[in-house]
Amino acid sequence: MKATIRAICCKPQWGVAVIGLIGLCAFIAGTADAMLTPQGANGTIEVMVAGETSWKPIAEIASLRSGDQVRTMTGSSIELWFDDGSLFRLGESTQILLKDIQVSQAEKSRIAKISLVVGTITAKITKLGYTQSLCEIDTGTVLVGVKFSQATVQKFQGGTPDLVIAEQGTVDIQQIGQGEVRVAARIDGEEGMDFVLNVPGSTVSLNVQNLLRRITFISENAISGISSLIGSYDNFLKIENLGDSAVLCNVDAQQVSMYANSQASIGISPERALNIETAKAAFTYQQRELQGDVLMVFNHVGKVTVNGEDVAPGSFKSVSFGLAEEGKSRTLQQPEQPRVIQTDQENRVEPPSKRSQPSKGGGIEMVPTIEPSPTEMPTVEPSVTPGTETPTPEEPTATPQPTLPPQPTKTPPSPSKP
Repeated sequence: MKATIRAICCKPQWGVAVIGLIGLCAFIAGTADAMLTPQGANGTIEVMVAGETSWKPIAEIASLRSGDQVRTMTGSSIELWFDDGSLFRLGESTQILLKDIQVSQAEKSRIAKISLVVGTITAKITKLGYTQSLCEIDTGTVLVGVKFSQATVQKFQGGTPDLVIAEQGTVDIQQIGQGEVRVAARIDGEEGMDFVLNVPGSTVSLNVQNLLRRITFISENAISGISSLIGSYDNFLKIENLGDSAVLCNVDAQQVSMYANSQASIGISPERALNIETAKAAFTYQQRELQGDVLMVFNHVGKVTVNGEDVAPGSFKSVSFGLAEEGKSRTLQQPEQPRVIQTDQENRVEPPSKRSQPSKGGGIEMVPTIEPSPTEMPTVEPSVTPGTETPTPEEPTATPQPTLPPQPTKTPPSPSKP
C-alpha cells in the first residue's frame, strides 16, 4: 500500500486523488467508531473518559465511546442514544462501563457490550438501519442479550439477587456466576411470569409479544417454580406445549398436566397462583369470565389431564376450590360461524365499565346458558254459590293475592328533544 501511494505521489496531477483517498479511508474508519450521545440528563451525571482517572460532568462530553464510564447520582437519570434511535436509559445511583461499542455502516451491524457495576439500566434496541445487532449487559452474575427488543436489568448491593425484566421482543438470559437471578416477563407491565435461575450455565430465551399478549419460554432444561401472574381481567391462560416433555401446572394442590403437542386453557381467579414447570411453552393471556372460585381447564388439542383424569379434546373440566363437590365436565358448543377478531391495533386491557361489549380474545368460546322465561300464571276467578249474595265491602278487608299479568310489549322510547 505504501509503494502504491508513493508512485501516485510522483504525479502531481494526482495529488487531489490521493487526498480524496486518504479522506475516504478516514471516513470509513470513523464510521466504525461508534458513539453514544447523552440525552435527557436529569440531575447529577458524571463520566470518566477512557484512559483518565478522574470524573467530570457529562455536560463537558459531546459523545461516549468504548472504555468510557458513566455514573448517576441519587435522583438522577440519563439516556444514551445511538444514531438509529436505540438507547440505554440509566436510573438513579447507577454506574456502567462501555466495554465495546462498534458500528459498521457497510455491514449494517452494531455491537454494544456494557458492564453494569450497580443500579438500573434499560436497553431499547430498534431495527432501524441495522440488520445485525449484538447488545449484551453483563452484571457478573447474569449475561442478558437484547436483540431488537427491550429489557431492564438491575444489579443490587448487599447480596440481593440481580433482576432481569423482559418487556418486548426476544431477550436471552444466561447465568454466568454464582448466586440467584430473578427473571420476569411482563405484558404491559402487569401480567406475565416470574422465576429464579440458581445454577450457573442455565439459559432461558423469552419472547414477549405485547400485541398478541403472548410470551414464549424456551430453555434447555425444564424450569420449575414458574409463577404466572394473571391480571384482573385476563382470567384464562392458554398454554401451548412446544417441547417433548409434559408441562405441569399446580393450583392449590390441583394438578394439570399437558403432554407433548397439546394445548389447553386454564382459568383461575386472580387471587390464586398458578405454578408451572416447563422447558418449552407459549403462554397467551385471555379475557374470559369465571363462574365462581373454580379451576377451569379446556382442552384444545392433545392429551390433557386434571388430577390424573383425562379431559377430552374440545371439552372442559371445572373443579371447585374448598368444596367437597366433585368437578363437572362437558363438551362446549362450538359457534357455527367463527368470530372475527380485530388485530389491527393492540389489545389493551380496559375495565368492564369502559367496554361496550365483552372481549373476544383468542381461546375458547364460553356459551352462556339461556334461562327459561317464567310461565305466566292464569288468573283464577272466585266461584259464587247460587242463591248466596256476596257482600261488597266499602273498603277491602284483605289484600287479594297478586296475579301475574301478561308481559306488555316493550316499545322503544321516543327520542328526547335536544
